[in-house]
Formats: sequence, structure tokens, C-alpha cells
Amino acid sequence: MNIEEIKTFIKKAQYYTEYLPIIDAKTLKVLAYEANSRFILGTKEVSTNKFFKELHHNSKIFFYLEQRNKKLQIDNCKKEVPLFLHFDSKTVHTKEQRDFWKTFLTPYRENIVIGITENGSVKDSYNANIKSFTKWIKKNNFQSSLNSVVSEGAIFSFKAMQRAKYIKIDRKFIKKVQHNDTYKEFIKQFVLFCNSNKQEVILTNINTDKDLKLAQEMGINLIQGDHFSKESFSA
Repeated sequence: MNIEEIKTFIKKAQYYTEYLPIIDAKTLKVLAYEANSRFILGTKEVSTNKFFKELHHNSKIFFYLEQRNKKLQIDNCKKEVPLFLHFDSKTVHTKEQRDFWKTFLTPYRENIVIGITENGSVKDSYNANIKSFTKWIKKNNFQSSLNSVVSEGAIFSFKAMQRAKYIKIDRKFIKKVQHNDTYKEFIKQFVLFCNSNKQEVILTNINTDKDLKLAQEMGINLIQGDHFSKESFSA
């Protein structure tokens, strides 16, 4: 998508938020929701990964869109449980952006978790942005979640990990365990390590009863995936 297509998209696209429940792996009780943006132009859903990747190189438009997204996501969520919001460090980079987000998010501090996403690369100083972003989160006493910490291609930082209250790993580990049982012990120890630091581990993409049982065997704290119902809001 080029800049003109992006501008047209922002003006004409239908936005909706998909609220994915985050479940206690033991009790199966909903403890939080994660807000995921979805966009439809005409009758076609636009790939969010592709769209945000394009926006990553135009931080002003990215920031403008995210202001609208986050307001919609917060306004229409269930207020009785925490809400996980995805933030790319490119939209919390300048002083103007950080001042805006601090003012906007502070009233919701007790009920939101900032999910740190990775759509960049080391080449464009994204690693430095992540470190600066996590420092800003801690300074302003927001809760945070670090996504895909030990996945291939992820930018790993001990400081970023230590500052996060929630550590998210994905379904790739389910597949690893299915092919090599020793990975089960690795994940068990990883969960124990995180728990000893007062952090909880979230395993994503739980799609079957078999996935759920395996997550429970590995001591995973929280789970999410297609195995559980979603809710959505359109705007």
C-alpha cells in the first residue's frame, strides 16, 4: 500500500475491534481481554500485519490512526476486567506522542496493560525504541506485556523482559513439544523463572482441548485462542 492508499483507507475503511479473552489456565475464568484491530475496505478485510508494516515507515499517520483505534478500543471494552492494548514503539517515540499517551492513558492506568509489539527491525533502530519505550512505561507506572519473547526473529532484551508483568509466547511451542518432548521441560522451567519474578506467562493460539491440556501440564498461567469465544465492536 502506498501513502495515498493508506490515506484513502483511513478515511473510508470500517474499523472494528476483536476482543480476545485471556483465560486463567486452571480455572478457565476470563481474567482480561486483548483488543485486536480489524479493518474492512468495501467487502474485503485488510491484513493488519501488512497495513501496520506499511505505516511503520510513516509515524505521523501511524500515530493519527492509533489515537482513533485506542479510543474506540477503550470506550467499548468490558470495564470489569483489564484490557490489553497493542502499542508499537513508533507511535510512542516523540515527546509529543508520549505526552499525548500519558495524558490519555493515565485515567485508565489500573485497568489497562500495554502490549509491546514488534513490527520493526534492528536496522531502523527499533531495538533502541523498544528499550526507550519500556523505560517510559515503567516510569509512568503502566503495566506491560512483552510479546513473543523467545520466538525466532524477536528482539530480545533482558531489561524489557524484566519490566513486563506479562510474558507472551505463541503456538510454535505447542508444535515444538509435539515433535520433541524435551521442549515441555524447557517451557515448564521458563514459566517457573517468570513466576519467580512475579510475572505471568500467556500462551496464545490455544485451539483445541489437546492444546489446553498441554498448556496446563506445562504450568502456563494464562491462555488465549480460538478455543474460546471472541467479542467484537464495529465503528
